[in-house]
Amino acid sequence: METVGTFTRQSLKSSLGEDDWLRFFALMGSEIARLEGTPIVPGTPESKDEHVEELVLMTKKLAVIERLSVYGAALDSQVINPNEGRYFLLTLNIPGNSSQ
Repeated sequence: METVGTFTRQSLKSSLGEDDWLRFFALMGSEIARLEGTPIVPGTPESKDEHVEELVLMTKKLAVIERLSVYGAALDSQVINPNEGRYFLLTLNIPGNSSQ
């Protein structure tokens, strides 16, 4: 959630952002809750089949796998050897960002 929020300039952890991303993360939260045997996120499908169907739909709609792969590659390319204690600055050039 933090990575997507950073790259898309949304405060998803504060429930602020695009409805599709908020829904995706609610569905993911429920999926994790199911795996952990805890209550699911309110407003997500009770039925496992309906839940998986909607989660797959949202994953495709948002191109989640492709986006996270790109975000991960951008971040990985900045780490040469994390054991050497080096710092790296990753500058995001996001379209529509007037501060750059």
